[in-house]
Amino acid sequence: MAGVVFGLLIGIMFPLAALFYCLIKKRYFKPYLLGVLAFIISQMLLRLPLLQWLSGNVIAYDMFQATQPFLFALGLGFSAGMFEGVARYIAMKYFMKNHRAWGDGIVFGIGHGGIEAVLFLGMSALTSLFSPTMWLMHGTDYFIGGIERLFAILLHVGLSILVLKGVTSGQIKYLCYAIFIHGMIDSFVGIVPLLITSSTSIIVIEGLLIITSILLFAYCMKLRKNWSVVK
Repeated sequence: MAGVVFGLLIGIMFPLAALFYCLIKKRYFKPYLLGVLAFIISQMLLRLPLLQWLSGNVIAYDMFQATQPFLFALGLGFSAGMFEGVARYIAMKYFMKNHRAWGDGIVFGIGHGGIEAVLFLGMSALTSLFSPTMWLMHGTDYFIGGIERLFAILLHVGLSILVLKGVTSGQIKYLCYAIFIHGMIDSFVGIVPLLITSSTSIIVIEGLLIITSILLFAYCMKLRKNWSVVK
């Protein structure tokens, strides 16, 4: 049960706590909401339905997946980086003109990563909470999933700060950095299992996520020192 509870803590309680904080600190509610919407629109309404339609409807797509798994994994990963990165950029450039401080990027990233945690972990953990059988069968999975979502949120925070830096500085390179980092991390999910055994691949994938998210956030802390909101 502990694993399920931990999954709920990260997948439900943390995003809700962040939302309540933003409701109290009203200036942060808009960046949080836009972070949520950027994920829902880019992934749930655009990218995932498109990929679902391509699979089974476009023969070339299915053949590419079957014959070129390495390149297919790269394509999937970078499509996620592109869709979410552009969604962040549009939201920040056109709807956050009065919310471009460093902290606004933090809150945007928590909203973005938080709703992903709710949809891909929290809802499942909530359902499993009422099933002792699920505690025994998948408790460890929820614990691992909670750790993964925690660092995924940290990664989304870093990516959001990068994109916001691109908006405030007028330098598109920061958006490109965000797309590249996001694309590579998501690509590893498909590439690593092709190279090593499944049990080891999970450790490698989670390790890459943890290291990347920490290093990226450390870099974003440096960006804070010279943060400008002129543009």
